[in-house]
Amino acid sequence: MKIKVSDIRKGLTVNVSGDEPWLEETYRSFPSQQKPTPKITAAIKLKMSDCQSLIHVSGKIHFAPHLPCSRCDTAIMWPIDQVFDLTYHCAPQPPPRSNQKGETSKENIDTFQVVDHQIDCELIINEQIFLALPSQIIRKSSDGGTCLICNKDISKPLIYSTQKAPESPFAKLKGLKLKH
Repeated sequence: MKIKVSDIRKGLTVNVSGDEPWLEETYRSFPSQQKPTPKITAAIKLKMSDCQSLIHVSGKIHFAPHLPCSRCDTAIMWPIDQVFDLTYHCAPQPPPRSNQKGETSKENIDTFQVVDHQIDCELIINEQIFLALPSQIIRKSSDGGTCLICNKDISKPLIYSTQKAPESPFAKLKGLKLKH
């Protein structure tokens, strides 16, 4: 869902119920065997700054996708409650302000550029959901030693497999003695 900058002049709130057709691509990123399929809900507030060149976008997204456990591959419901605050720049891209070390200033790090005089809510929602996901998804026991889903030892390196890894073709060279 794209919102025109001209519609934001006096402020705008977008409520997402989870049934919007433009969310289908996001739902396909999280295949779920669970019924009913978890829905994304969000409230996004867009407000134009007094200088009319910045748009402040803030809100909260709630989603509870089922993700595979990194240890046992069993589906785990992973609740996401992501609060965000973004800034979009409406004017042509200004030259980056630099500090004395030649790095981009703090003000420009989280400033996005408005493209085609529109702000894409789908892009904001997707980005915030994926930023909220951990790189490894494991529900650990209180002592941190076992997976709460499959009760397997988390410290063991073997994941998803019961077969032993094949021996390296270079293992035979290990015992080889060379003449000097």
